[in-house]
Amino acid sequence: MENTNRRVSNKKTLLSVILTFIVIFIFIGVIVFYYRQYYSTKRTMIIKDCQLDAINSSVEINELMSACMASIDLAGSTIDSIISSGGTREEILKALVDFSYSTEAVLNVQSEGVYGYIKGEFLDGSGWVPPEGFDSTERPWYKVAMSKPDKVVVVDPYLDVHTNDIMITFAKALSGGNGVVAFDIKPQLVQNKTEDASNTGAGPVVKFIINSSNFVVSHTDTDEIGKEYSTTGYSLNSQIVRKIREINESRGMFSLIYSGNEYFVFNTTVGENWVCVSVTNASSQLKALNNPLYITVILSLAIVVFLIYMLIRTSRKDRQAEKMKELAEEEIKVAHRSQLTGLMNRRAYSEELDKLSDNLPKECCLVVLDINGLKHVNDTYGHKTGDRLIKAAAECLRQAFPGIETIYRVGGDEFCVIMYDKKQKTERCIEELDKLTLAWSEPDIEGFTISHGIASTEDHEDIDAMVSDADKKMYEHKNSFYSLTANDRRKKSRIVSDKLSD
Repeated sequence: MENTNRRVSNKKTLLSVILTFIVIFIFIGVIVFYYRQYYSTKRTMIIKDCQLDAINSSVEINELMSACMASIDLAGSTIDSIISSGGTREEILKALVDFSYSTEAVLNVQSEGVYGYIKGEFLDGSGWVPPEGFDSTERPWYKVAMSKPDKVVVVDPYLDVHTNDIMITFAKALSGGNGVVAFDIKPQLVQNKTEDASNTGAGPVVKFIINSSNFVVSHTDTDEIGKEYSTTGYSLNSQIVRKIREINESRGMFSLIYSGNEYFVFNTTVGENWVCVSVTNASSQLKALNNPLYITVILSLAIVVFLIYMLIRTSRKDRQAEKMKELAEEEIKVAHRSQLTGLMNRRAYSEELDKLSDNLPKECCLVVLDINGLKHVNDTYGHKTGDRLIKAAAECLRQAFPGIETIYRVGGDEFCVIMYDKKQKTERCIEELDKLTLAWSEPDIEGFTISHGIASTEDHEDIDAMVSDADKKMYEHKNSFYSLTANDRRKKSRIVSDKLSD
């Protein structure tokens, strides 16, 4: 009666613990669900803020570039008109001067003037005279514009001879091959437009513009301007640029993980071949959302640990019983092993045969084996050497039948293998066994052989017939071996050394 009550009490305790676990897990599940909803909403808000910031930046820069392109387009058309009407050099130069002032006033930028290489001569609206040896046709603005006639081009930043500064040039080739007209702005102007657009509340945003060669035209960190971002490195910038080039056909947003932080990256095309990039480290904002979740999970885990402790205390007897069961199973395993070889023993072999007598699988092979010359070794070198030979045979069997557990030592020099596979594969294992035993070498044992016989379900329908057939074939093999070694020693190969012949 006392035992019955104890069992009932243990069941109630276990049931209470299980119910408590269920309640806690449901509670945690609800918290995690609502947290994920809130996290997703916050993440969406950050993305929208970043997207707005990126759009503002691209709009500002596109407006600037469009105005510059329109100005130089008008200047080019005017110069073309002057040339076609037979205008003089002074008229062309006056037009360049007028455009230099008007462009600076309209765009509200400091400018070095509108200039060009026109009808074989360099003319500058600001009055600058180039140094001796200056060749306009070798300048980037001239080459790029001439390669795309009748089109305003944006020349990637280069070192200007006049100002000795990095400049961005807008240029247009004149009609009829009469030359090129051009206008410069400093990258700082683009830089200012980039920074002016960073007021959307998207958090810390890094923005930069790269050209088709990954050259940094503008960057919120001015130290980065002029650098070329590689697409093969492992820095944050390299990964961003590599991803942008991969999605070149569809500008937009993507995220990436770098140094444990998540970054939102927006990229839009500005001008013809520049890319405006906005990068936000979202982790700094999103990580703050994790604190309430962490506290809840930690408290819940503390409760779970306490319940586990209580469960362990109440189930001590069950654990002890399980341990006793494991010990009993271990004893059974030991009882089924040969202490000398570590292989399964005769008792395990008999139990396996009993199972096979009731249910013989379609593919099964039985191999009966016997070491040749063991008696001679025992008589000549002692039983310790004989035991070494038995261990050597066991090791060769393990190597020849890899992964097979059903290898048995059923007697002093007798072994059996049950292999659940085709007879052909079993025969290959026997061939490998012969090679291993022939190659075995240690003191007093220089190669040995094992006689064997194979029986298969391909030839028999019950296990008893297989045992009888395999045993018979093994003895035939052994008799053949002794007949060979006894009758004609000159024919004796490395099957066994002289030291092992009976």
